[in-house]
Amino acid sequence: MRLCISIISVVLTMPLIGSAVAGTSAANPGSDDSQAPSCTFTLSKPTRVQVSGVDMVTATVSSYPCNGDTLPNKTVACVNMQGADGAGQCVQQNPQTFPAQVYFSPYRPGATYVSSGTGCTALFQPPYSACVSLGPESATL
Repeated sequence: MRLCISIISVVLTMPLIGSAVAGTSAANPGSDDSQAPSCTFTLSKPTRVQVSGVDMVTATVSSYPCNGDTLPNKTVACVNMQGADGAGQCVQQNPQTFPAQVYFSPYRPGATYVSSGTGCTALFQPPYSACVSLGPESATL
């Protein structure tokens, strides 16, 4: 069974985290059935926030309800500063508990930040797992 990944770009407002959603992707096994089990994941664009009075950049990967016999089982959110040395910062989370939200510092005004992520789905039939890459999304903050 082949893995089919569809990517749909949308812009929505997420009142719970107060940021624009940059993209949506679904992880599902290939099938002729339009109701094939799948989960939908979203990646936010990098946004500036204050945490305990310190400016930081954040991004979030969230999962939405899945259909069929599947559950979201891993989300990873990453942020880095474009042109900077190093891999940036990433956070992994079980999406059944909370979205994956990463906080990057130091914040530098006028810099371009890039968010990326991964969303993984647990399937109850082969191939048993499907992951989709999200992003990259960028914002000059």
